[in-house]
Amino acid sequence: MARRAHTLASLTGPTYRSDPSHRLPGQVPGLEVYDPDMPEQTDTPTPMTTQVLLDELDVYGLEPGRPGGFPADEYTPEAQSLADHLLADGRIDLAAVDEIWLRWFSETLTDVAGPERAAEFVEKLSALAPGNDAADPSAS
Repeated sequence: MARRAHTLASLTGPTYRSDPSHRLPGQVPGLEVYDPDMPEQTDTPTPMTTQVLLDELDVYGLEPGRPGGFPADEYTPEAQSLADHLLADGRIDLAAVDEIWLRWFSETLTDVAGPERAAEFVEKLSALAPGNDAADPSAS
């Protein structure tokens, strides 16, 4: 799951606590940062985690949530469809993503982003699938 990276020097408002569910990657145990604006880490795909990937991909240049861009929830319905597929099937491939994309945008992601970029997106999305050891470095 993509999370906003924070360094201790860049934090001004969050509360510090020792709850390991709020530990950032690479963070020293006992010095965790709790930021209520950051989504909880989860082992299952959620619309929030898939939306982060959609916002990064942003093939239409909408810049959701950025100044001058579309609302931050611009890709929420599409993110929900992708998360639902991952939860129901436990996996996702380019054909499934293209089918979902076609339903929402009347064109496939492969057509819009190109085969290479679409495949990279599907790889990142697949890493969110429940039980995917590739998404969990401690599983190796």
